[in-house]
Amino acid sequence: MKELIYSQLYRPAVDRFGERSGVVDGPVRHTWDQHDERVARLCGALGGELGVARSDRFAGMALNGHRYL
Repeated sequence: MKELIYSQLYRPAVDRFGERSGVVDGPVRHTWDQHDERVARLCGALGGELGVARSDRFAGMALNGHRYL
C-alpha cells in the first residue's frame, strides 16, 4: 500500500482546485491558490529567516483557525 504523504495530496489539489475555496473560517475565505501562497511564504521564512533545515524537526502550538492552518 502506498503511503499517504501530505505533499502527494496537496499539490494535485492546488493544481486542480486553485480558484475554488479551500479554506473557510467564519468570514475568512481563501482559495487553494491563496493558501498555497501562504504556505510558500511560511516555508521561505522557516528556511531563510529562521534557519530551519529540511532535516530539522520543529513543532508549532496554535489554536484552530485559518492563521494556523
